[in-house]
Amino acid sequence: MTDSTPNPAGRKPILQALLIADHIYQDRKSGKMIIAGTFTGMYFISKEDAQTPEAQKAMEKMSVTPGHRSGSPYAYINLTEVHGTQDLKLRYANLEDDSTVFQFDIKVQSASPLATHEIHLPLPTLPQKEGVFALELLWHNEEPLGSTRITVKTVKGEGAEES
Repeated sequence: MTDSTPNPAGRKPILQALLIADHIYQDRKSGKMIIAGTFTGMYFISKEDAQTPEAQKAMEKMSVTPGHRSGSPYAYINLTEVHGTQDLKLRYANLEDDSTVFQFDIKVQSASPLATHEIHLPLPTLPQKEGVFALELLWHNEEPLGSTRITVKTVKGEGAEES
């Protein structure tokens, strides 16, 4: 079944994994995905605050550079039980007010619900704003299949913790 309508049984896909990582590669020979640098938290420091001795010590401890932007991370999605063509949405949301920071539409097509689908895609640079965020995978643009949280904190000195 490969039509563009939702599956007749109304069965949603099963999310087996949703990760955010620094890099995702695919080995050309084996086809295996190599996921490097998964994370659930980020630290940042403003250039102005970087001059304090406390912030300097914290940055040394955590290898943080003032104004450093780590670049675009990647999302890894692993799905099974995909019936026909399914419309999904990948959304990065601020959990404080449920606002959408960015989102992508994803269409997954499968000839067999027994197949496993691995999807990896680049994300925009994640905003350096303190708070708790979630990368969510939604089915039919509304029903959650799963999510992963990202906690963003400001480096304020020696008391900062690593994640």
